[in-house]
Amino acid sequence: MDMGERVRFIRIEKGWSQQEAANVLGITVDRIRNLETGRVKNLTTAELVSFQLLGVAPKWLLSGETPIWVQNEDDTAHVPYYEHVTPSAVSGIEVFNEEAEGVYDIPACLLGGKNQNIVSLKVSGYSMSPRIDDGDRIFVDISERTLRAEGVYVLRVNDSLLVKIVQWKPDGVKLISQNKDFDSIDLTGTEDVQIIGRVIGLFAKL
Repeated sequence: MDMGERVRFIRIEKGWSQQEAANVLGITVDRIRNLETGRVKNLTTAELVSFQLLGVAPKWLLSGETPIWVQNEDDTAHVPYYEHVTPSAVSGIEVFNEEAEGVYDIPACLLGGKNQNIVSLKVSGYSMSPRIDDGDRIFVDISERTLRAEGVYVLRVNDSLLVKIVQWKPDGVKLISQNKDFDSIDLTGTEDVQIIGRVIGLFAKL
């Protein structure tokens, strides 16, 4: 049974038409058809979360690994999200605030098995495009507050909150934009810098 057949299996188990399944999952009926026929071979993170909320185990959907149905609460990461905190992929526009608006229940396997110290923030700007686009929601491991290796981090530089590729240099640190139309930023050591955390995943728009 491939992934498309597993999606169809769940729909039939629930007694839904393709349109009813699309309505429940918050996607189009064409998306359901393409998933079931194998024209689309990958589920988005948002779709996996929607299936998990229906009680379907993400590992089974992705690989066929049993059990089919979610049985263990420990497999769920409860991720606070912040609508008003916007790390900018351009120049940085907001300062981190500790009050979350709500919580996402995410399959922990999608976050590397982590189920704590993860927050979700909404990105503003296009300097990290196409890797991270304006409006994408990133998952940030806030336990990683030191730069131990090159990666994508959320950090505060002076009064700006940024999401950038962080790269070590012999004379300091460079903040790199994925979009080559945007300049990199060289930190000289005179800035007030705080590492918020390392980006470990994202919700991307379809």
